[in-house]
Amino acid sequence: MSLGRYFLHDFFTAQEFNLLDERLRRQFRRRQEENRQRAEEIAELRADFERLALLTRSLAELCLEKGVLTKDELKTRMFELDLADDNQDGRLDPRKTGLDPKGLESS
Repeated sequence: MSLGRYFLHDFFTAQEFNLLDERLRRQFRRRQEENRQRAEEIAELRADFERLALLTRSLAELCLEKGVLTKDELKTRMFELDLADDNQDGRLDPRKTGLDPKGLESS
């Protein structure tokens, strides 16, 4: 018998304690599963991010090496695109620009 049960035995029956224990165990298992799923999603997002970073860096370096554009042109375009979502924050929100990232995949 746990200390809590010892002090509360006048207020709760053993059956009520057992029901509470089972409810807590179910909640704990459910939260463990949710945490596992979140960890998997985070790992997938991290892998996607790393692949995109590699692709972006490769494309930028190739374009610079081949003289397709200069660093200043690249910086200017990045600044312009950053403002396309009305928020100068170093990011681009395609939902605010009308760009459909899924539509780009089919091209």
